[in-house]
Amino acid sequence: MSRTARPTSPALTTLLVLAVLTAAAAPPSSAAEEAESLRVGSHVPPLQFTDLEGKEHSRDWGEEQSRATLFFFFNVRTAPGLLGLTYLDRTYRKAFDFGLRVLAVEGSGLGREAVLAGMERYQSIYSPLPFPVVADPEGALRRSFGVSELPASYLVERHGIIIDHRKGFDERTEAALSEKLGHFLSLPPGTLAESPVPGRDAAEPEEDPVDRPLLFAGDKAPPLNVTDMSGKEHRLLWSSEDEEITIIFFWSDPCRPCIEEMLFLDQLSLRTTDIGLPVRILAVAAGDLDAKGTEALLKRYAARYPAPSFPIVLDRDFPLSRVFGRGRMPTTYFVDEKGNIIAHADDFEEGRIGEWKRLIEMKLPRARGALQYLPE
Repeated sequence: MSRTARPTSPALTTLLVLAVLTAAAAPPSSAAEEAESLRVGSHVPPLQFTDLEGKEHSRDWGEEQSRATLFFFFNVRTAPGLLGLTYLDRTYRKAFDFGLRVLAVEGSGLGREAVLAGMERYQSIYSPLPFPVVADPEGALRRSFGVSELPASYLVERHGIIIDHRKGFDERTEAALSEKLGHFLSLPPGTLAESPVPGRDAAEPEEDPVDRPLLFAGDKAPPLNVTDMSGKEHRLLWSSEDEEITIIFFWSDPCRPCIEEMLFLDQLSLRTTDIGLPVRILAVAAGDLDAKGTEALLKRYAARYPAPSFPIVLDRDFPLSRVFGRGRMPTTYFVDEKGNIIAHADDFEEGRIGEWKRLIEMKLPRARGALQYLPE
């Protein structure tokens, strides 16, 4: 069935005219196209740059106080890039108090004066942008991220881990990015809502297939092969004739309850290993982190807490999350030797430790009395 063409909104018409005028006044881009190198889960290296006003900025990540930084690479001569700036302006003003910072990088290779001229045309129609804009004529920032096309956005949490990456910018991108920001920053419902534009179809947000538990007590987990940070493979075949418990613990950062549960599981792991109890613990780094990104998080964790005594498993492309699902972090599953889910819990609430100690003692009679010295 054919769709009747929708009239172009006045704001978009203005952006298109502005893009044409800017393109006519600007030289062709000299920036070389780079191969994509950073993606969701990658760790962004420390950055230093100077904005159009001459102010120097840095992102060392270990010292970053804001919860997230949204990097937006755009071409000042094209409508999608200018449309993205209007969205960032609106979003930044609404989410600044919740820990969002924004950096716009003109990534087409234009020099500082050409970018200034383009931004002056933009600001003659729209209000001045409240966040820094950077010219990147030598492509240093673009190479750092490996940007292959413009516009492109990268949402980076305070430790330097990319948690969202999108190419292009349109209404669907805007809706999906708003949903991601709202979820990550725990924004009140409707914070990033925009008044509907006449004639605009509502963009359908991207569905996250792992944002809810998929298995519960009484369900059965399929056989799985997973790889930990050291490259060691762990085979979860669920075919043992001997009683044992596997604890699969999904964690993320920042997440205070995740740290508390990790500390308890570390003590549990050391104690059960000492007395020979068949308890296997696998901690799953949720959020599609790669090895380098997960390692960066663990280094910061180890600076204050003992390094975990159990394997940290990568979940790149969600092989475990797509099977078990995830609820509110941390999400924990207890699985018996046959693959049966015997317990499932979201979050790490008061009283959980006592509940789990009793569960282990009931499943493994040899554990009775052996776990009494673990903290409640």
